[in-house]
Amino acid sequence: MKQRILLSLTFVISVCLGMGWIGELRPVGAFVKDVTPVEILEPSEYVIPDSSYTPRVIVANLGSVPVSFDLTFEIKHGPSGLLRYHQNYSVQSLGVDEERELVFSHDWTVGDSFVWYYLIIHTKLAGDIHPGNDTILDSCWSCWWYPSMTVDTKLPECRMLSNGRNISLVLEKELDGKLDVFDVMGRRYVLHEGIFDAGEHRFDLTRQEFPGGLYFIRFRAPGIELKRKIIVIE
Repeated sequence: MKQRILLSLTFVISVCLGMGWIGELRPVGAFVKDVTPVEILEPSEYVIPDSSYTPRVIVANLGSVPVSFDLTFEIKHGPSGLLRYHQNYSVQSLGVDEERELVFSHDWTVGDSFVWYYLIIHTKLAGDIHPGNDTILDSCWSCWWYPSMTVDTKLPECRMLSNGRNISLVLEKELDGKLDVFDVMGRRYVLHEGIFDAGEHRFDLTRQEFPGGLYFIRFRAPGIELKRKIIVIE
């Protein structure tokens, strides 16, 4: 009887391994490899000209086996597209489900003021089954002061709707203000200037004026400045 039970368990385990699924339904037999950058910690959204920053990122192993891989961090000057920073990082033995903070050995010194910089991190792992999640594109704004950002829910709020082409500005009270959109080249488009009534205001970003890409929304009113970064998808 014990032999039959052992044989049955052996058969079940063999079938599970043969199908490639055990535990948390991970495909074990295939030894799935999948790493992804999670977040850029530094530089942050705003940087100061002539200052130096140590790039820091978080990466994660989404696969079923520990992996070692390479990662690159690049910073490009927004208006010109010129490469201003490039460094490789060799990640050793990142465990399954592990997230790890990486600190790069060389600092980046900010050059021009009042320009956008692109931040790009990219993982390179041989056999990665999901190459679509290997890159993060972000940005930072170089200026001599940090713009005021309010999180008080009683003050106006600016948010994007899900389709990426509609801006919804919600105001608690009537305000005299201005709503602008900037592209990565610094060109400004005024969506509305003047009196904003209390309530919700919606603005459409047309395909003719706003092709797919990265944009920045700014709402200004007396004592208030809100900024949001959006990505418009074609």
